[in-house]
Amino acid sequence: MGKIALVAGSTGLVGGHLVRQLCSHSSYDKVIALCRSKPTADWANDKKVSVMIIDFDQLEKELADHKIDEVYCALGTTAKKTPSQSMYQKIDMEYPINLAKAGLAASASFYGLVSAIGAKEGSMSKYSHYKGAVENFLKQSNYQHIAIAQPSLLLGNRDEFRLGESLLSVVTPLMPKAIRSVQGADVAGALIIAANNTSTGVEILANKNLHGKSL
Repeated sequence: MGKIALVAGSTGLVGGHLVRQLCSHSSYDKVIALCRSKPTADWANDKKVSVMIIDFDQLEKELADHKIDEVYCALGTTAKKTPSQSMYQKIDMEYPINLAKAGLAASASFYGLVSAIGAKEGSMSKYSHYKGAVENFLKQSNYQHIAIAQPSLLLGNRDEFRLGESLLSVVTPLMPKAIRSVQGADVAGALIIAANNTSTGVEILANKNLHGKSL
């Protein structure tokens, strides 16, 4: 019997790659994609995918009675995309934490988080603070294995145009790997590789070690 993986943020850049790569991996029989509305992505028709349209404010209730082996969280937004500070906090901090609680209740032993380089609770940057708060929560949780990816700027095909990413894609080959922009597919691959190694405890996947990991 193969594993069951759950992906939150499946309609985003890294989340979409997570679903695709999990579906192509022989260790998985089922991939649950949590969505707010019906997805139009190519992966939605894969025979391994089970789409769950849920209310993220009711995560624990929505996932009650489900059996899950691994949880992947690629939830995230930007201040420009989500000007409401309370909603921004929910998406970047509250939902990932609630997802972790729901995953444990569903018997998950692994949690893979897409965080960010420079994540630190207490940071003056709300973005870094929220990411850091989620990391700290996970480090104190009861998951057998936690993998935290800390990518720099993410590259890949998005539904929206981001000028900063477009400009950096030109100069990124000249930058050190520690801070170099990284493909979203590589971040997804690194988390799945981590989930299938023999590690336990908290595993930090630094930006310099994410490159070239797409499956």
